[in-house]
Amino acid sequence: MKFETIGGGRFNGKNLSYPFVRISVYEGFVVIKYSKEIVLEVNEIEDVISIKSGVSSGISILHTARSTAKDIIIWTSAGQNLADEIFNQKEGI
Repeated sequence: MKFETIGGGRFNGKNLSYPFVRISVYEGFVVIKYSKEIVLEVNEIEDVISIKSGVSSGISILHTARSTAKDIIIWTSAGQNLADEIFNQKEGI
């Protein structure tokens, strides 16, 4: 595992507050766990967009995976570190 953090999230409009979402970055893929598990291959991730809302920060993950939520937003205090780790994995492809 390269990086892991916990936070909240939004999945196709369904909101989960902190600390019910865990996101882990591995070599070649990202795993998002809440009541479900999402596995995104790095080559399925098109972009990671930083979001700032008041004191919270997060990232929106744009992806091409068809088998999971299209709208994925992760809210965490480690938002920029998470985005950097995902970008580092993408650069390694």
